[in-house]
Amino acid sequence: MKKFPDEFYENIYKLKGWIWPGMSKNRYSVVGHYTNNLVFERLAPGLLRELQSKSPRNDKGHRGNKMHQWLTEDVGDPMLAQHLHSLMMFQRLAIANGYGWQRFLHMVDQVLPRRGGLSPLLHPAMGRVPLVFEPKGLGGATGRGVEPST
Repeated sequence: MKKFPDEFYENIYKLKGWIWPGMSKNRYSVVGHYTNNLVFERLAPGLLRELQSKSPRNDKGHRGNKMHQWLTEDVGDPMLAQHLHSLMMFQRLAIANGYGWQRFLHMVDQVLPRRGGLSPLLHPAMGRVPLVFEPKGLGGATGRGVEPST
């Protein structure tokens, strides 16, 4: 099942002012960095780092699998779908108002900031991952992260 809608990538091209070649053509490699920034660094604390460690690059610099395959079906996949829907709404808003890439990023930074720490959204085969950092206001009075109970 496809996790990233074509529209997500097409809108990146529109916001950057690039010509959209369609999904049958290879995307610019920088689009992978944009995907990491917009999706995996914002979806959950430490998620990108954990996914990268579970999907190391081979000798040619390619990953053996798609990072989103490590997300849990019950929590991670639905959160990814919801997050992508939110991002596409911001993309549509920016495109409709003639905003460029930088203004779009500024809007996303304000509403969906990047997160740090480790994530509990990973596939069970990875084992339990402690949540070591939570965004301000979510970690109790001290602002420190919590360990999930076992």
